[in-house]
Amino acid sequence: MMAQSIITFRIPDDEKELVVEYAKAHNLSLTKLYRTAVLEKIEEQIELELLNDAIILSKEKEEEGISQIDMEQLLEGVYI
Repeated sequence: MMAQSIITFRIPDDEKELVVEYAKAHNLSLTKLYRTAVLEKIEEQIELELLNDAIILSKEKEEEGISQIDMEQLLEGVYI
């Protein structure tokens, strides 16, 4: 089993109530809800950075555009 750590943070009471109710409505623990939200945010940022890198590369090569297929292949190469 992977080592685990505890992270503590403070939120206003009204936000806590909203989060608790959301978690209950979706049958999630608060831990699972926060973990999922944070990891999704990180993944979105990484994908955005990859897209920006691809755009910069395209401009450096003085390309006028890149096809969706070429973009998907480029991004697949990064994930391998």
